[in-house]
Amino acid sequence: MDRVLRSKHGDEHGLDWFKDSGILLDKPVNAAAFYGAAKFPKAKFPIYYEEYAVWREWLAQEIKDKGINYKPSNDFVLNSYQPLPTWREHPEHTAPATYPLYAINFKIMELFYGNIDQPWMNEWAFKNNPYATAILINPATAAGLGLKDGDQVEAQSFTGGKTQGPIKLTNLVMPNLIAIGGAWGARSVHIYPGAQRGPHFNSPWKLSPEFLDPLRGGFDLTTRAQLVKV
Repeated sequence: MDRVLRSKHGDEHGLDWFKDSGILLDKPVNAAAFYGAAKFPKAKFPIYYEEYAVWREWLAQEIKDKGINYKPSNDFVLNSYQPLPTWREHPEHTAPATYPLYAINFKIMELFYGNIDQPWMNEWAFKNNPYATAILINPATAAGLGLKDGDQVEAQSFTGGKTQGPIKLTNLVMPNLIAIGGAWGARSVHIYPGAQRGPHFNSPWKLSPEFLDPLRGGFDLTTRAQLVKV
C-alpha cells in the first residue's frame, strides 16, 4: 500500500503521511468544471417527460386487449407512468404509531456486498469497526427507549419482518432513524461463515408488489420499525 500511494501521489505522500494527515486534495475543486448547471449554463432540463404519458396509454391498451392483471392492481402500475413528479403515499406512511422509527441501510468503508465473503476484509471489519455489525441509533432515541450502548435488540418491521443485533449509539443517525449494515447476516450456506454474523438488513423488509417500483423493479430500502430489547 505504501508503494501504491507513493507512486500515485508522490514520494512524500506514503502510508505514514496518510496516517498522520488523512485526506490529500490533489487539486482544488472547480465547480464550473464538474457540475451541470455551472458547466452548461444554457442547457435545458426537461420537467415534463412526455414519453411516460405515451407509454401509459400504450400499456393501458395492452392491459385491456390482453386481459392483464398486474399486482397489486393495474391502476397501481399505470399511475407510475406520470410525466410530472407525483406524490404517492407509501404503506410505511400509514404504519401504526407503535412503529415510530425509519430503518435504513448503510455501508461501511471496508465492505460493500460483493466482498463480504473476502475473509481478510471481513475479519478486519468485524474486529476493528464498531459500526460493522451493529444497529445504529441516536443516543437521544436510545435514552427514550431505555436502551444503552451494546444492548441486544430485535428490530421489528410493521410488515412482520425482523432481525437482531447489538445497538451502537451514535450521532451519525437522526433521532427518528435506525441504521442496519447492508452486507452482514447473509443466509447463504455457500458464503464465508463470517458474513453470516450480524443483523440481516433484508429480513425486516417485505418483498411484495406494493413495495416495488413498477417501472424498474426497484426494491424499497426503508421501512417503519420498532426496537424490542431481547
